[in-house]
Amino acid sequence: MRANSLGKRFDQGRWPQPVAPDSALDLNLRGAPPITGQQIAARYGLLAHYLSATALPAIVAQASIGGPGGTWLTPTPYAGCVAPYDLGLRSPRDLCMLVDVSQLARVWGPGTAVPSILYPTTWRGGAVEFFVPGPISLQSVRELIRLHACGDSV
Repeated sequence: MRANSLGKRFDQGRWPQPVAPDSALDLNLRGAPPITGQQIAARYGLLAHYLSATALPAIVAQASIGGPGGTWLTPTPYAGCVAPYDLGLRSPRDLCMLVDVSQLARVWGPGTAVPSILYPTTWRGGAVEFFVPGPISLQSVRELIRLHACGDSV
């Protein structure tokens, strides 16, 4: 199993309170108070949104990331081969967008990513995550990074 425990621990320590054991989506659904993107940016800077290259044309066409169901972000950098494990994703990711969240008014988190719906025993989640209820404009994306399948090539 792959892991990024150092990155996770580092990001947990940058937030002034303990990271919630619940997912950021659950915090939103339970009615927990949101925080501002400005508060998050002051601690973490840009957040990462991991995606598949096959999703990129639709993202460009809609001029936003995420969708009506929401957008998930993390402060933790991951190689492409580690992201599904810690983020509890449904599929591998080969792109990462760095997102400026400083202008977002309502963000939930930091919470803890839940296990993958498809591969819960392997892609166990546990990452630090934030949730925005709805899409985020591509105007907030500062950089698009290609991820290699098993880390960065030399």
